[in-house]
Amino acid sequence: MNGAAYITHGVVLSSRGLHGSAIMLSMTNDLQEHMNALERSAAYQVERVIKQAPQEITEEVFFEGHNGAKLGPFVRKRIARDSDLGRAYELLHEAQRKGRRFLYLPRIRDCFKTEDELVVVMDWVTGETLAEVLEQEGSSLEFTAPLFVKLCDAVAELHGAFNPPVIHRDITPSNVVVSAGVPTLI
Repeated sequence: MNGAAYITHGVVLSSRGLHGSAIMLSMTNDLQEHMNALERSAAYQVERVIKQAPQEITEEVFFEGHNGAKLGPFVRKRIARDSDLGRAYELLHEAQRKGRRFLYLPRIRDCFKTEDELVVVMDWVTGETLAEVLEQEGSSLEFTAPLFVKLCDAVAELHGAFNPPVIHRDITPSNVVVSAGVPTLI
């Protein structure tokens, strides 16, 4: 049996010892994870590119099932893995998968890695950006005061959910969507 290999459930097991088996199992898992990521990424059809930056592309996408049915729209962010910009999305996705709900953040539907990118798919938030609302309505105290309190709650919710806290780092009127007087940090 020296040097023999066995295949069970699609995994190659070597009689050379547990170490060789662990390496083969790890390589098989990595390959399967990579193939799953490619398949998941291909299921999203790009409607339009919303924003493109050197380390990140933001797109409006629809999920297309095997039967041709479409779901969406969703927002898909493709973030360069070497940029280290996506860790907050991974933390949020993990927390949401465990049942945590965030009142002022979009739900992250999918989060996975390809060879070069972290891919994040989240709900499309309907409404207008705070920048658009302020341009149309102005910045009256009656409008901005309650909204400001909710924005503070949004930041507190994000910071309080994690240790160390997740910091948004780009809270601007264009990164807040307002719908029925409720802000969502995007």
